[in-house]
Amino acid sequence: MRHRIAALVFPLFVGGCYRYSAIEPKAAAPATDVRLNLTPAGSAALVSTLGVSTAAVEGKVVRVTESDYVLTMSSTLKRTDEDPGSMTRTVWAGESVSIPRSAVACSRPNSSCTVSAAPAAKVVPALPS
Repeated sequence: MRHRIAALVFPLFVGGCYRYSAIEPKAAAPATDVRLNLTPAGSAALVSTLGVSTAAVEGKVVRVTESDYVLTMSSTLKRTDEDPGSMTRTVWAGESVSIPRSAVACSRPNSSCTVSAAPAAKVVPALPS
């Protein structure tokens, strides 16, 4: 009985735990989970779509063009007024949003911008004993 409970509970813990790592924008294939860190100017330009103080957006890539990233949004990360280093997460319901490439922060001047991607979670089912 204990193994069956573990088999049901384990995926709940594994599914939400992953770390983003930098990839080249061309590697952001459709259905890849990504986080795009926005420039201050990009954040200001997208206020009407994303709301105020948005520092980053998260979602699945729908497509990447020469000028923008189209994402199915999962959340936005916003700076807090109390502590500029702290962020709050606002959950989205999968709306499709276009983020101009010019709004995405580059890691270094005069280099290609990097996009953060989350690896797919791997779940290994527990076998009954």
